[in-house]
Amino acid sequence: MRDGLFAQGYVHAQDRLWQLEIFRRLSRGRLCEMLGRGDGDAVLEIDKVSRTFGWGRLGDADWKHYEDSTGTVLRARV
Repeated sequence: MRDGLFAQGYVHAQDRLWQLEIFRRLSRGRLCEMLGRGDGDAVLEIDKVSRTFGWGRLGDADWKHYEDSTGTVLRARV
């Protein structure tokens, strides 16, 4: 099971690492660090909304409700 999950994560990251990074930064309100501030500061506004809604904090709070076995699987590394 562990090897299968690792392989799935590896393949997913290989094909979609850019998307994972964008979503990680989006949820924390940190897109400007990567994309900078463009015309009309649209990226900055997205960061403000993300921080206002607190999506990063909600994600952190979710970890507290996972069973130990789920957290172990999600953190699995080789």
